[in-house]
Amino acid sequence: MLRRFQGETTHPAYSAMLEVGCAQRTIFMARWLRTRDLQQIGRRVQVWLTGP
Repeated sequence: MLRRFQGETTHPAYSAMLEVGCAQRTIFMARWLRTRDLQQIGRRVQVWLTGP
């Protein structure tokens, strides 16, 4: 849906969708920083991705 409005960066719907995306990322990071379980999962994934 964002591609439809990409040419018109001033379109209100495009700006609103960008703001919603920023808010979702902020909420995710706040929860991640608050929750130890999520941090441990993140560390395990990081170790798994970097390999032995």
